[in-house]
Amino acid sequence: MGARPHVLGRPGMNDRPLRIDSTFAARVDWNLLRLFVEIVRAGGIGAAARRLNRQQPTISAALKRLEDFAGAQLLRRSAAGVEVTPAGRALLLVCEDMFEAARMAPHQIAQAMKRVEGLVRIQMVSSVICPELDEAIATFRRRHPSIQMEIRLSPWRDVLDALERGEVEIGVGYDSGVRASLSYDPLFIETQQLYCGWTNPLFGRRITRLAELREEGFVLTGLDEFEVIFGVKAPGCVTGKPLGLGGSLGRTEATGYGVALALQEALRQVGMRTEDTFASVQGFGKVAQHAVRQYVAFGGTVVAVSAWDRVERRAHTFYSDRGLNPDALVGITDEFGGIDGAGAAALGYDVLDGSAWLEQNVDILIPAAVENQITDANVGRVHGRVKVVAEGANGPTTPVADAALDDRGVLVIPDILANAGGVTCSYFEQVQGSANDYWRRDQVFERLNTCLASAFRAVHDIAEHGGLSLRDAAYLLAVDRVVQACRARGWV
Repeated sequence: MGARPHVLGRPGMNDRPLRIDSTFAARVDWNLLRLFVEIVRAGGIGAAARRLNRQQPTISAALKRLEDFAGAQLLRRSAAGVEVTPAGRALLLVCEDMFEAARMAPHQIAQAMKRVEGLVRIQMVSSVICPELDEAIATFRRRHPSIQMEIRLSPWRDVLDALERGEVEIGVGYDSGVRASLSYDPLFIETQQLYCGWTNPLFGRRITRLAELREEGFVLTGLDEFEVIFGVKAPGCVTGKPLGLGGSLGRTEATGYGVALALQEALRQVGMRTEDTFASVQGFGKVAQHAVRQYVAFGGTVVAVSAWDRVERRAHTFYSDRGLNPDALVGITDEFGGIDGAGAAALGYDVLDGSAWLEQNVDILIPAAVENQITDANVGRVHGRVKVVAEGANGPTTPVADAALDDRGVLVIPDILANAGGVTCSYFEQVQGSANDYWRRDQVFERLNTCLASAFRAVHDIAEHGGLSLRDAAYLLAVDRVVQACRARGWV
């Protein structure tokens, strides 16, 4: 007796048997598979093009070739970037398994040869100068040449976060604020000192508390030294001076004021009225305070502000759907930009997690605290309503996040343009000092408005005509002006 072999399944499922292309692996360009994975990881075709330093049409054409090979659509474009289809997910799993196997090949070879190999990841703060650390790394590399070493730079809080998440093995930074879950050993001791000219009232005093410098707009101007050395009166050679030494009115608030001006120009370009918009802000130092005040004066509404609490050593977001009162917030803010939580609660504001500012249902985000705050890890949390990001801080958006926002159609006003009000006002201070003609506050802001509006429109025109982001357009304009000056001098 025997049993007749058969296949179980729903009626009719075997009527049209699935045809497997056994030649697919031989025919397909494996570089296309790697490119497909890069597009998915980058979150969009444009982002992948920038990451791989290729033209976007080239990436689109390569994806089309792969889809032709596969006989199925792998990705669909959406407002959030790209959406992976079921067929794309299946291929992605195969590709990831394949690349993981390839990544392990050196390990398998090393195991076969009995060689010690691996990867050591170090994350550290910038500007660490330590010969002992350099020698330790060099010695380790000599002893273990087959072990790869990866070193990343980031703010101290990010170093601690990466250690706790197990993303790195070693962190190097300040010993303040080390978390209980981590162990640490001292590497070296660094002493910092403040210097000032002998004519400064602080000369010879011992500063024991930062609060003693609260009202100081500078520590060292260098003005005295320059004038003594060259024997000339030159108040314009140094900027950022106190008013009594030839400083400029409006310098303190100029950076934040410039952020609001750039934002207003951007809103005009996207067809939005300031009074119809809502914003969420990270940071509440001098830049953010004046940016918020001016934006509200223009008619906008700020619903959330995130600030760092030095006592609790973490950030909080202060929220009100009716809008925050900037003057009331300034009244409960310390010299470091920290907002008193109890005072905010007394004003009727909700106290949320420090990262909540990023995901608010608003039109505008203003990161005005520190660098690397909108990253590939959290850019997906940015609400779909957001149309403009104004960078009040230096470098708050990482390149990958910048590309993802661009793919979503979000207009990012880069730091080189958004927070240029301060350095522009410093230029005004130099002009005033050199001419010995000091302007009224309203004159300073009138000229600042003219300069920043003109700069924004020039950058925006280049971006529009060239299909570029504002960041790329700003760099292109700046470099072109230098090139033109060099040509005019006959240097090139």
